[in-house]
This record gives sequence, structure tokens and C-alpha cells, in this order.
Amino acid sequence: MSAVKEKWTARGTGKCPSCSATYSTFRKPPNCGQCNFFLGGKYISETVSRKRRKLCNPSAVKVCSFGGNNLYSMKVTSRDDRCFCLVSDTSRLCYYSSCKSFRSVTAASGQEEMHKFSCKHLDQVTQSVDAVKEYILSPAQVSEYPGGSDIHGKMLDAVSHAMALGVPQVIRVSETSYAVCGVPDTFAENGFVHLKQVNGMFSCTVKNCRTITGGKQLKSRNVCLHIHLLSCCLGLWKSSPLTSTEGHTTTCSTAVNLPVTSSTTALPSAA
Repeated sequence: MSAVKEKWTARGTGKCPSCSATYSTFRKPPNCGQCNFFLGGKYISETVSRKRRKLCNPSAVKVCSFGGNNLYSMKVTSRDDRCFCLVSDTSRLCYYSSCKSFRSVTAASGQEEMHKFSCKHLDQVTQSVDAVKEYILSPAQVSEYPGGSDIHGKMLDAVSHAMALGVPQVIRVSETSYAVCGVPDTFAENGFVHLKQVNGMFSCTVKNCRTITGGKQLKSRNVCLHIHLLSCCLGLWKSSPLTSTEGHTTTCSTAVNLPVTSSTTALPSAA
């Protein structure tokens, strides 16, 4: 008479030392699902990873209106990278690099009237929502802001430009992005730029704010006026002392002391 073999064995399974709950050793979790005892695994199930809260980053946000123009902030990637679209009765302009180049070719060839120009970003303008919050900056606030006369002068120029247009200085367009009104130049025709917040740090999207100046012996980054304006508007410089980044990697999203001439700043998270 032959012995009856068991249909199931404990091979490939383990038991929690605390509550004896079983788990698969092939997908060993970090903690026990029953008593939360530390097991030391690395596998996280999809049901747990999907519990992560989805950020509210709308595809199209109306930033402001000035001089018969409507300015919109458009999301171009899933990471909330954004571009501007300017729409009026006589013109439609998308500032995204590929769309801007295509519009230039179209305008030079005369194939289409500019008020009828369209791209995938301009098509979403009709579905835009209002901005999350607006911030007004006054000269009195600038005078209280720590910094030298150089940065104060640039900030006052930006405040004057925003007042002339009749627009807010800072507009929050999503949970991670802000639109800041600075001084118009070749990199920002209307003065507006995007600032993005990642892990409590703000990075400027303007190329000029990320350039390095100086010779071989002494190099420093340009002053990022837009991060100074954001910090002054939101009062982030008051909430905690800002420290220098000496000994840390200096990029456009890393920390430096705001009054110092640098283009990168780490600030406390905005409410």
C-alpha cells in the first residue's frame, strides 16, 4: 500500500514571527499585513501603490487678462511641465517651442491667418479653469524683503510692470506650479514665467535664470528674480531661516540664501 502524498507544502512561503501570518517569499513585503511587524522585504503590491493621492494639475488654467489678451497656462507633460498660450481677437500664440516654430513658418508662408492658428495646446483653451489663488505684491512688501539694492530695484521694476498691466504678481495655477510676472525680456516676452515646486524646492523654467556667469576662477549663477518675487509674495522667507548651499550641488532647483546672487532657492512648501 503506497503512502498518499500531500498536495500542498510550505515551500515558498514564510511566517511572520509575531502573528504567524503567511506570506510569499517571492514577493516578501516590507511589513506584515496583519500586525505591521517589520519583515525586511521590498515588494509593494499595486493596491498599496495606487493609494497615492493624485495631484490636481489641470491641463489648462486661465492666468490673467491684460490689454485685450488672455494668458493661459497649459500642461505639456504628466510631470506638470507647463507653457503659456496668449489668445486675443487678432492673434493666437503658443509659447511651446515646437508650436512656436510651426507658427513662425505658417506666418512666413502666409498659409493661414494668425487669429485662426491652432495647435494641441490652443485647442484646450476653451476647457480652461480659473487659477487656484492670486497674490498681489506691493512696494512696501519689497522694502521689508531682505536683500541688497540691486535685487530690490529689479523687484520694484517687476512690481511696476504688473501694476501697469493690472495683473497679480504671482498666480498659482496648480498644486506644483506658479506663474510669476517679472520683467519682459527676450526669454519672457510678457514677463511671465513658470516656477515649479518639487520636494519643497522651487525651480525656474527660464533659461537665462540657469546660466553661469564669471570667468574660470570664479563662477556664479544669475540672480533668479522670479524666485525672489515668489518668496516675497508668499512670505516664505519669514517662515524659516534660509541657509546657504555651500557644500551642496548648485542647480536651479537647489537651495541658496535668497539675498545672495544666485538663481536657485530652496523654500518651505507653500500652503
